Amino acid sequence: MKQSLQAASTRQTASTRQTTSTGPATSTQHIASPGQAASTQRILSGGHPLSNRLQLLLILLVLVLVQSCRTPEPAVTPEPEPVDPREAPLREAVADMLAEMYETQQPVRLAPGVRIRRMEVDDEALTADIHFNVNFSYAPMRPETVDALYEMLAERLPRRYRNYEVTL
Repeated sequence: MKQSLQAASTRQTASTRQTTSTGPATSTQHIASPGQAASTQRILSGGHPLSNRLQLLLILLVLVLVQSCRTPEPAVTPEPEPVDPREAPLREAVADMLAEMYETQQPVRLAPGVRIRRMEVDDEALTADIHFNVNFSYAPMRPETVDALYEMLAERLPRRYRNYEVTL
């Protein structure tokens, strides 16, 4: 009985194949010809010149997809350097000088956003180096402008820093 069921199933499968390949055009099942199947197999197996290009294209597509899914790194802002309380009067004097320069636009017109980036005070060598952000560099610095800047700062220096050599 089992053998007769298997034989009937095999006959039905064979007749379905024949109907599909020779049947009406409305059939949804597609059976590739032996030539098409061999060509597709050769492309996918690497025996065809397009197979390497296809593999490279797929790899590139995967890399682009993975890269586009990556979340961007958050922008890390550097922590401000701790302010030495002894430098506070000098920092205030420089901030006053900058405020006056913005107000009067003298001795030079400053770009917006000039800030003190850092200060290096050496009490042994009696020097103070004041560093500004890049916006300070946008102002045209001529010798007479630089001299006027140092004069403005010298007028505002706290008593403690009057003997220091200050550089901007």
